[in-house]
Amino acid sequence: MSNESLSAAFDLVSGNAAGITGIVALAFVGWRLARRFRPTRSQRRHRWNQERSYRDLAKIREINPVENPGQCFSWLRKVDPYRFEEMILSELDRRKLKIVRNTSYSGDGGIDGQFYLNGELWLIQAKRYSGFVRADHVWAFEAICAARSARGLFVHTGRTPQQFQQMKRRVGCVRVISGDELMRFFAGRTVSLTLDDPLSSSPIAIGRPERAAASAAARHSTPIGLDHRCPIPIDGRPLLSQEPRN
Repeated sequence: MSNESLSAAFDLVSGNAAGITGIVALAFVGWRLARRFRPTRSQRRHRWNQERSYRDLAKIREINPVENPGQCFSWLRKVDPYRFEEMILSELDRRKLKIVRNTSYSGDGGIDGQFYLNGELWLIQAKRYSGFVRADHVWAFEAICAARSARGLFVHTGRTPQQFQQMKRRVGCVRVISGDELMRFFAGRTVSLTLDDPLSSSPIAIGRPERAAASAAARHSTPIGLDHRCPIPIDGRPLLSQEPRN
């Protein structure tokens, strides 16, 4: 083979090598970018729970929680606690309230989600109890809400002991939803977020008098929607101007 032929062959291989190197470099950059912006395992789980929560709500409707509370509570106490959080947020979203979901399930500072009602910020904490509600959990959440000048919605599947019956619906600036009210909530019925004045003998007035005085001016009585299949307001309370999404 002549020198000219060898030189041409060498130039061809060199040119191809440069092209291959460029392609490999571009592929590597693309791979790094894909890994950088690909959802993490935690983010994929978070998204899956959000999507699953709407199917969970449909399952709850099939159980008919108002007529079958025992079966519904049994199911709720077994469901993943993160799915329980997402179910509450998805039900509020179904009622066309502005919700804010957490971006992760860790480092949330005791807040499982947020929503806005009539322009006011509400923080959410969800507890999937199988036994009695823990009063210290409610008080700790109340302190978080007070520090952020927000109202609170404490939703739990537990039972309220006799000595804490006056904490069944309200603790300071926190509205507690459990029992029959929780069943109505998941059934799509109207639930009023009333913050009544605390009784003088309540744990609020006894344990936190300064919080009781501050929350006396924080009364609020706005229902959060009604299922479109029930055209009559529950207890004669007014409805939101818009119906929830199907």
